[in-house]
Amino acid sequence: MARDLSSFAVHGGSLIIGVQENKESRTFELAPQPLNGLPEKIEQVARTVPDPPLTILTEEISAAADDGTGYLIVHIPASPVAPHMVDNRYFGRGDKTKYQMGDAEVVTLHARRRNTEADTLTLLRKEMDEDSLRDVGAQSHLFLVAQPAAGRRDMCLPITGARDWNQRLHALIRRALEAPRTRAALSGMGFSPDLSSAH
Repeated sequence: MARDLSSFAVHGGSLIIGVQENKESRTFELAPQPLNGLPEKIEQVARTVPDPPLTILTEEISAAADDGTGYLIVHIPASPVAPHMVDNRYFGRGDKTKYQMGDAEVVTLHARRRNTEADTLTLLRKEMDEDSLRDVGAQSHLFLVAQPAAGRRDMCLPITGARDWNQRLHALIRRALEAPRTRAALSGMGFSPDLSSAH
């Protein structure tokens, strides 16, 4: 479990406990698990085994039988201090499985983290240097800098790489437009072209 959690922490991801793969038919089947104490056990693994510890979020879904079993979704956010070591090794994720990272990949991730920290400090220092009120008495100032992180290169492959990419994109746009928060935000604010024109 600790290896799986650590492998997802590099880019973020989710584990679903209570689903098993049928290797012969290459399908997945429901396999409800006892939920009593399961979230606590997984959180304890995440907080004690990987180095440094991981932060996770869990979400329970009760089975239809209502017998104390069900499914657990474990959300592992992308960790700013990844990779995390388990049993003196680092793990990453490929398309289907986890793998043990080589030295070069680990060094690259550590270098990226150092660069991100340095970039953040540079941006923060720039804001502080350009503060128009820095010479106005002994006042305290709070500086916040937000910068979007780069997405994974393969994050849109299910849409852009599939044969029915246009249908998938259309369904994604339709769901976005039908969401109550989107409708509320766009009410009375028509513009052209709008999101439905995307193709």
